[in-house]
Amino acid sequence: MHCVKIGSRILSSVPRSYLSSPSFHTLRVPVPVPVVVGTLRRCVCASMLKRKSSTEAMQQPNNVEEESDQVQHKVHASTTTGADDGDELLQQTLLARGFTSEQIEILKLRNPEVVTYSVEHEVTPRLNFLDYLHGRGEFDATGESVAEYVTRQPFCLERKLEEVYSDERYVAMRKPFYVRHDTPQWSSRSPDKPRYEVKYDGDTCAEDWVQDRNKGHKMRFCHQIDFATEGILLSAKTKADAGAASKMFKTRENKKSYLAIVFGHPERDAWVADAPIVKDETDPKGFKMRIARADEDGGKESQTEVEVLARGTLNLEGAFKGTPASKVLLRPLTGRRHQIRLHLQMSGHSIVGDSAYSHDLDSHRMFLLAHTLYVPLNERPLDLHLPEPIAWKRALSIPSQ
Repeated sequence: MHCVKIGSRILSSVPRSYLSSPSFHTLRVPVPVPVVVGTLRRCVCASMLKRKSSTEAMQQPNNVEEESDQVQHKVHASTTTGADDGDELLQQTLLARGFTSEQIEILKLRNPEVVTYSVEHEVTPRLNFLDYLHGRGEFDATGESVAEYVTRQPFCLERKLEEVYSDERYVAMRKPFYVRHDTPQWSSRSPDKPRYEVKYDGDTCAEDWVQDRNKGHKMRFCHQIDFATEGILLSAKTKADAGAASKMFKTRENKKSYLAIVFGHPERDAWVADAPIVKDETDPKGFKMRIARADEDGGKESQTEVEVLARGTLNLEGAFKGTPASKVLLRPLTGRRHQIRLHLQMSGHSIVGDSAYSHDLDSHRMFLLAHTLYVPLNERPLDLHLPEPIAWKRALSIPSQ
C-alpha cells in the first residue's frame, strides 16, 4: 500500500453513443506541465456547501457565525427530539473517538448522507485508517487531529463495497477509494505467508469481500484498479470466464470510461493526450511512472481521450476551496499503469487529491472513478455503469447556465 498524504449540478449518465466516436483534437506534449494553483488559507468553519435534495433545498449559512448558530440549534434539537438508531449509533461512535457534539453536527451538516453509512463497515474502518495515517505523521503538516480533519471533509468516512451486477459467470462490484483490490500473486504459492499485512482494524481488500459472498467459487479478477481509485471491478467465477474477459482487456475490445475532477479549466473541450509512459526510476518505492522524454527509448505507447463535462470551483473545505476545477470524462485507448493520472498531469490538469501526481496533499481522496465498462462477450455482453458518487456532486460547484 502506498503512502497517502492527507491534507453541481448533477449530470446525467453519458449515453454510449456519446462515448463511441467523439471528435477529438490530438495533443502531444513531450514533458509534464506543472499546475500552479495558489494555496488558499485553510478554514475549518468556512461557509457550508450549497446543496439540494430532490424534494427541497436547505437554506445554507452565509458565514461562520450563522453556521455556529445553526449547529447550536441542531445540538439542542437532538437532545430534545432524539435521533433514529443509525444516527444515534453514529453519534455514540464519534463521541467515543473524541469528537465533540458540535463537531458531529457540523460534520452532518456538511455531509447529510453520513447517517446512512454503516458504522461497522464504513465509519469505524475509515476512522481506524485515519488513526493509522495520523500515527505515521501524515497530519503533521496541518497539525489537525483526526476529529478535526473528518469534521472538515466528512466524505472521507465513506467506504461502500457493494455488488453492482452478477450472473452465473461474473460479479461486478464497487471498489471504494483507498481499498486494495487483491492480494499479492505470491500468496497462492506460499500459503504459510500472510496474504497481506493488516495495518489497522478493518483493513480489507476487494478480493476478500467478493470471495466471502461467492463461497462456492474461486473468484478471479478480470482487470486491475488502483488503490486510490473508486469504481467498477469485474470478477469471474471460473478460470475460463476470467480468461475470456481478461483477453478483451488485453486486445482492447472492451470499452471503459472514467470520470475525474481536475484542477483548472482546460482551454479545449476535447483532446487526445498521447505520450509514452515509462517507470520513474527516481521513485525509491518503485510506485510512480512518468512520461517518457522525446529522445528516450522504451516508453510504452499510451493514449487517452479527454472530454470536459463541466467547469466550476472546488467546494472542499481546506486549502483548495474556491479553486477553479473541472469534471472530465476519460476514455483510455491503452491500458498503461497510471496512464490517466499521468496524461492529465501532462495536460496541466492533475486530478484533485492525487497525492502522487499533483500538488494536492489536502483533499480526502483522489477524484477518479471507473465509471462505465462494456465487455462484448459473445454469450451476453456486459454493459456496466456506476453513477457519480454524491461526494463528487458536493465537491464541485458548477455555475447555473
